[in-house]
Amino acid sequence: MNSLERAGFIFVGDVPTPRLEEVANTAVKFGPKVKEYVARARPRGGILFLVPSNEEKFQSWSMESAGDYDGFTMSSGSGTPWIVLSPNLWVDAPEPNWRDAVIVHEMVHAYTDPPRSVEPWVLEGFAEMAMQDLTGDWWPPTEFPQKVFLPTDEQFSGDGEAAYFLAGDFYVYLSEVHGMEKVNSFHTKALSVSPESVFKEAFGITLDEAVKAWQKDYAERLPQMEQDSAA
Repeated sequence: MNSLERAGFIFVGDVPTPRLEEVANTAVKFGPKVKEYVARARPRGGILFLVPSNEEKFQSWSMESAGDYDGFTMSSGSGTPWIVLSPNLWVDAPEPNWRDAVIVHEMVHAYTDPPRSVEPWVLEGFAEMAMQDLTGDWWPPTEFPQKVFLPTDEQFSGDGEAAYFLAGDFYVYLSEVHGMEKVNSFHTKALSVSPESVFKEAFGITLDEAVKAWQKDYAERLPQMEQDSAA
């Protein structure tokens, strides 16, 4: 087992030290940006990163399947959160930048430290938007969804590519139409109460009204997104 520590982050794994150093470089590079991006970032210190060498170890450390997740964040209450990274990131990743994107996504969860009762689209959509904004990369799905909806908990499991994309696209739409200040206000409040109950206060329209407007906007953007993705 190898380990190292940088900038308050701890990295542990049964992998070669260069792999830990790669993860450390990404965490140190993006850590301050993620903490600033998350409006209610917990005033804690670092994060523990676990980097297993195989899927069995990933499941042992995260209690989840590496086939379902590229990374998984676990909270320890008031203590240090930890992130488990799938070994598949070094096997199946489309390109190295994808590993950076996954680490940023999981760090958003770690700094947000949400309760388990929060609706998944609230959490995953914000993390996907942050991943896109902070890395500057756009990761389109293999196939763009033709039907647009806010994903349920079950739709994020297994092959949840479409669910993550749609949740992120909804947040990006909200930020472009209403601005990040309102998005942050909504996201912060929706971590402790139902999103429906605070949506109108943040954006001036109901969640249902926003979803209908987003669906119309998405339909107009879809041909261009498909063209850009194929280029």
